[in-house]
Amino acid sequence: MYRIALAIVFFASALFAQSAQELLRETADNYRKLDSVEMRGHLTAEMPSTSWSFRCDAISAAAGPKFVPPEGPWRSFDNARQFGKCRYVNMRKQKEGARSSGGGDKPPNADWPMPVSWGDYSTADKAVKSARLLASQSLAVGGARITCKVVEVVYEPASGAAPKTVEYWIDPAKHLVLQQKFAEANVAQHGTVYHWTYTVESLSLNQPPPKWLVDVYQGMVGKTRPEWVGRAAPNFTLRNLTNESTTLSALHGKAVLLDFWGTYCGPCKEEMPTIEKLQDEYRDRGLEVWGVTDDSAEKAQKFLTDNHRALSTLIDQDRSVFKKYEIEGIPVLVLIDRDGKVAKFWDGMQYEKDIRTTLEAVLR
Repeated sequence: MYRIALAIVFFASALFAQSAQELLRETADNYRKLDSVEMRGHLTAEMPSTSWSFRCDAISAAAGPKFVPPEGPWRSFDNARQFGKCRYVNMRKQKEGARSSGGGDKPPNADWPMPVSWGDYSTADKAVKSARLLASQSLAVGGARITCKVVEVVYEPASGAAPKTVEYWIDPAKHLVLQQKFAEANVAQHGTVYHWTYTVESLSLNQPPPKWLVDVYQGMVGKTRPEWVGRAAPNFTLRNLTNESTTLSALHGKAVLLDFWGTYCGPCKEEMPTIEKLQDEYRDRGLEVWGVTDDSAEKAQKFLTDNHRALSTLIDQDRSVFKKYEIEGIPVLVLIDRDGKVAKFWDGMQYEKDIRTTLEAVLR
């Protein structure tokens, strides 16, 4: 009898876990089907080992295929974020009835890293290790109270990292996320972990993207620097991820595409698959492709391994080559012809077709 009871409990638990997975899948699928979404809300977190907390107005938005040109350098439903008014609050003073500090006052040595892992729910069902339903909770959104199902999700860890746990408050009727809790570590503060809550206050769905999102998309399309065209490419020697030395002048007779990138650069990560594809397609026609990063070799290698990327990369941690090529922001692509002269200098993300057109002209 005891075994039968255990089996019933186990079976019921399995159904409960399965319903959590299904709710998460249906929610992510709903976001993938939207034409657009804009969420306005706020981010809050408490500063560890202090009486201070932090609150910031935050907007998250994304557009689907209806509004995103297929030939663009950004992906459909690539999430963008903006931050508005932010303030520090001394919880001890607030509890004692004193006035909130407002924004001028803040804790000593405050360094709030704005979190990045919020607002993108179209991929919430990917790399899930486990999911379970917690107690339901009512939230006020847009003047209405909505009873949400709270789903705790543990995601598969990246190589060498700990599993990541996120809690989502999901409207089960509309399959929309109305609140999210997650943790992020601040490397600048020796790995101090901040526990964040993102709460949605209003939602706009399937509308033309807001101007600020259009501006972000347009700003991602890079410019060219024609003053570099025809100049002899500055020579350099750098070591790759296996500590082998590469000198640019030794590649004379081949076309060389330099991709300046960093693990801290979102657009660089977006563009990398395109650069790798070009690296494979044009290798037999005499194209050498090298990424150049100012990250450490260990950090660059970890990123490439964790994200299954294969861009051949040189390490320029002192930024000497960045300086030779007058690079301030990334990504930057520099195409050097077979004679060692700059054929094209792209600043920012580019349309793949434009890169291909130039490659064809240089490699013919």
